[in-house]
Amino acid sequence: MTVEWATHLSVLRYPDEGGRHIEILNMQPGFGALLVQPPPTWLETDRDWRVSAFLHGGAGRAGFEPTGDNTDQKLFILPAGRYDLIARLGATELPVIDIEVPAQRTRLRLLDIR
Repeated sequence: MTVEWATHLSVLRYPDEGGRHIEILNMQPGFGALLVQPPPTWLETDRDWRVSAFLHGGAGRAGFEPTGDNTDQKLFILPAGRYDLIARLGATELPVIDIEVPAQRTRLRLLDIR
């Protein structure tokens, strides 16, 4: 086992975090993290929202599910690459196409209803 030190990390306050912050350190090479936050109106209901990730262009095939059971945001640990998302709340479906998840980095995606 080896130890890798993460140095020179800055933790900044962002207005979209609502007073909470999550810091994800990836220790396995070739993987990244994707943190997905739903539209604020989705959190105002008593219904659960769901999101799945698929290899870019691979919707309809087996997908990836988020880790944990947090209702405010969903966290994916994925092999680095490009992904499509499908988020759902009841009958409302929100697709997001072509998100890059870089190796050993965290990507934040805020979902927006237009």
